[in-house]
Amino acid sequence: MLFPFIKKNNPERKYYFGLFLKEKEGIGLVIELINGETKVIAQEKFLYTDGWINLLEDVDNVLLNLENKIKHELKEVIFFVYSHLIDSKTKDIKKTNLSIIKDLVKKLEMKALGYIECYEAVSGLIEAKEEMPLTAILIEFDQSNLGLFVYRNGKLIFNKITERTANLINDLTGSLNEFNGKSLLPARIIIYDSVDLNNESSEILEHKWSNDLFIQLPRVDIIKEDEMITALVSVFKDQLKISQNIKVHEEEEKKQVMGFVINGEIQRENKLPVVELPRPKEIVREGKKAFSFKVNLDFFKTKASIIIGLIIILTALFLDLRFFHKASLKLYYDSQTVEKETKILANINSKDRSDVPIFVASVSADFTENKPTTGKKEIGEKAKGEVSIHNFDDKEKILAKNTVIEAQGIKFSLDNEVKVASSSLAADGSVKLPGKTKGSITAIEIGPEANLAKGQRFKIDDLSISIYFAINDSQLSGGTRKEIRTVSKKDLQDLQDLILKKAKSQKNDKSGQILSKDDYLIKDLTQVNLTNLKYSKETGEEGDTVSLQAKADTKYYSMKDNDLREFILKELKQTVNLNYDIDKARIIYSLDKLELNNDKITMSFKARTKTIKNIAKEELKNDIYTKDRNEAENIIKSKYQMDQINITIQDPLVIFKNRLPFFKGNISLDVLSK
Repeated sequence: MLFPFIKKNNPERKYYFGLFLKEKEGIGLVIELINGETKVIAQEKFLYTDGWINLLEDVDNVLLNLENKIKHELKEVIFFVYSHLIDSKTKDIKKTNLSIIKDLVKKLEMKALGYIECYEAVSGLIEAKEEMPLTAILIEFDQSNLGLFVYRNGKLIFNKITERTANLINDLTGSLNEFNGKSLLPARIIIYDSVDLNNESSEILEHKWSNDLFIQLPRVDIIKEDEMITALVSVFKDQLKISQNIKVHEEEEKKQVMGFVINGEIQRENKLPVVELPRPKEIVREGKKAFSFKVNLDFFKTKASIIIGLIIILTALFLDLRFFHKASLKLYYDSQTVEKETKILANINSKDRSDVPIFVASVSADFTENKPTTGKKEIGEKAKGEVSIHNFDDKEKILAKNTVIEAQGIKFSLDNEVKVASSSLAADGSVKLPGKTKGSITAIEIGPEANLAKGQRFKIDDLSISIYFAINDSQLSGGTRKEIRTVSKKDLQDLQDLILKKAKSQKNDKSGQILSKDDYLIKDLTQVNLTNLKYSKETGEEGDTVSLQAKADTKYYSMKDNDLREFILKELKQTVNLNYDIDKARIIYSLDKLELNNDKITMSFKARTKTIKNIAKEELKNDIYTKDRNEAENIIKSKYQMDQINITIQDPLVIFKNRLPFFKGNISLDVLSK
């Protein structure tokens, strides 16, 4: 007989939800843990519909899809993040992102295990593969951020997070120059992201790096998406092993990561109480023979042994049924998707009726933004020199200052007025000799192409070249040209747009928080007024960057998320079958149209959600406890109309393997959508 307190060593299988979050996209993973080993059994990549603002809705859709694939509900989540999401001072996820993540965990009713940074996983992957400490530069790419990590002999000796621009080499050079001089840079670069990085790899390889940075041309390796995911899951497995090895003393030890508890539930060893049965008292009666006494005592001992044995068996049986006989039921139903467009009427600065109240808040703040300049301009010097002007006419010729002469398609002008004598005959009268005068000239356009070699023949204005022309007796020189970057009008407008965008997302002032995570911001009504604009450079001025300082006065219009959900919930319930319900927290809504007429606002929201089937759980437990498996399934199908039923019964005793517990508290019940 197998006693109830002797457990079988069945393989333990657990599922975790891995969420890889970046700036504009994410990856959802289902991680299976069995016998201490992890593997990814399902994954889905998704783009954010509106940045991190609608992250809850995006993740909720991915979570539902993954749960449908594996036919299992995911309750625990581990986050994988890039380092630009981490605050360099607190070593924690940045407050703005952290509040969104906490809200996501709360509303999805999940348990957060913590977060893992990608660069640590990548370095661990390479060291495990190559079986030696890492010496290399890791470069982490995201949409608009760049992370650089320098490793030497397995130790991180430098790291830098910077904004990413269109010029990758400038971004890298700026960060590497900060490290330059501390030690030699490794001649190996490893780049990673979940997209193709062949262009970035080629750009790094083809660039001629300064000898001050690299003694030799660095080698470039690319970590592919599947390798990075494998590395992240491997680090997660190691963290699970560490957390499971924590010993429990008088108080539970809990490790805080990102404000969440890792390994929050630590099991203590439960020992069964030892029960000593009292010994029967000896009874001596007068007048009885010793033999008679001995016979009665033997009989008593035999009967007592049987009773004690029965008590032990019944006690063991009770303990088994009370503590070890358990059942887990997962009931699946076809969920209905409910969609509806809901109109909401509201008023600003008015006490008139509103379906949902609107709140107004204002904040003023100073902003500074800078960006690379995009304007281009050519500067340089004009070529100069001297020419001999020939006149074959019989009359003297006067050429005015700035008269244009041309050779090789390049135009020049006379620096001063020039008088050229008339032609004359040679002494023997055989040849006509031109009048000659020297004059200085300057090219009309800048550039080295005007540095003409000597002996060029110039046409003078619109005069006949057979009568009037000029020749340079020496090479013309001094012409130069180069292109510089300047400030364009678009650069100045872009800076204003950047500050406007940042001001609209600014939700705090010196006094504290203006808008909280429980507020729904009506973006279309947000008003920003910029004053005290101070540009570092003017339009057309030379420079690689330009900045703007400005004061932004922002007015926000918002509604309480709970009020909005309550109103939408009432509208959606009108279309739902009585056997189904709606979870307010899982409603996904978005503003579709907004009409403003004076202080009156009409807003149209598109809302959708999945229905939840109404199940009287306690009544169901009353119907099925103590029943055998087949009888319980028939009851659930006929009375509660569930499409799919999974019943798992646990008990050390074989006789109870097919029967539901005798204690209703030992039945766990999950109602899930397919």
